[in-house]
Amino acid sequence: MRRVVPLLIIGLITLSLLAVAEVAVSHTRFRAPGLPNPPYDIDGDHLCDFRPGANAVSSFKGERPFRYLINAEGCRTTFEYDLKPVRPAARVLFLGDSFTFGSWVNDDQTTPYQFGTHFAPEAIEVINAGGGGFSIQDELEYWTEKGRRFTPDLLVLIVYVGNDLERAIGLPARASRPGSRLIERLRRPLSDYALYNFAGFLSSRLAVMTGRTRIPARDVDEAFIRGAHEPASPYPAGGDWENYSRIFGTFVATVQQDGVPLLVVIYPHRAQVDSDAPDLAQQRLLVRCTEVQAACLDLLPLLRAEQARGIYPLYHQQLHNEDDHPSAAGHALTAAIIAQRVMADSAFAAVARATRP
Repeated sequence: MRRVVPLLIIGLITLSLLAVAEVAVSHTRFRAPGLPNPPYDIDGDHLCDFRPGANAVSSFKGERPFRYLINAEGCRTTFEYDLKPVRPAARVLFLGDSFTFGSWVNDDQTTPYQFGTHFAPEAIEVINAGGGGFSIQDELEYWTEKGRRFTPDLLVLIVYVGNDLERAIGLPARASRPGSRLIERLRRPLSDYALYNFAGFLSSRLAVMTGRTRIPARDVDEAFIRGAHEPASPYPAGGDWENYSRIFGTFVATVQQDGVPLLVVIYPHRAQVDSDAPDLAQQRLLVRCTEVQAACLDLLPLLRAEQARGIYPLYHQQLHNEDDHPSAAGHALTAAIIAQRVMADSAFAAVARATRP
């Protein structure tokens, strides 16, 4: 009994100190980042990569909270899918990274959702299979493991030139996300506490100080533009074009063998939209699309023209160097451009027939 009392006192003091620290940290300028995406569940039987049933508000950036709903198939959407072999609606599957998933915008503001608004609702079914941090390797693995089971009438692959070509392989998001279910269950509730997030912040700073990771220079956008002049790569860090090109070719060939029409959409870097920056990355991708006989849509000209008009803010105000995710207006415009291309291309006739009367 004499030993238990001191332990209880130490425990109470520890809890009191943690409570004081939690209040102190939560009232500083430090913002608890929370989680940018719903928890992943790669190995489940559902057809998308998120854990089914999530309904939450992401506070990854305090200035930009957004709500996401995950349906029974683990996809970000507000409705369930009819997965019967015979269906009345055309089915379109969107695949990509956080630009497809729709980080910082609500469910009904994402590009896949907005794409669906250009068609008769009873005649089309749009699936958002995007995931934050997805590489071309992730997208190939997703399609072969899950995506093809949707039997879509059209697959739209959104490629973001800002970082997709830099990390074609390495640590694929789909391989690194699942981890231990116990750890994942602990992380989710702990992420609501400022102390937990502050500890993560300190850990990341330590990783930078010890050289285990690096952060981009303050002039990353200018470096991107200057790097686009170099014949070897459109990226200042050298990029990973050879690997990307190889895996991209495998991805296209796999989809074509499955008999699914494919549209590759090239999303530009913000620095290109805001200026007359070179478009070497787009040129390379367009040439590669021609080589593998894939339909390709370059968004840069139309996004640049709309940005010049200045009526709708296509991007959020940047909070850090790598943050150039589109705003709700940017997603809406992107969806409209893709819809126009689909309606005008006879290769996508099965989807084009779903237009509004």
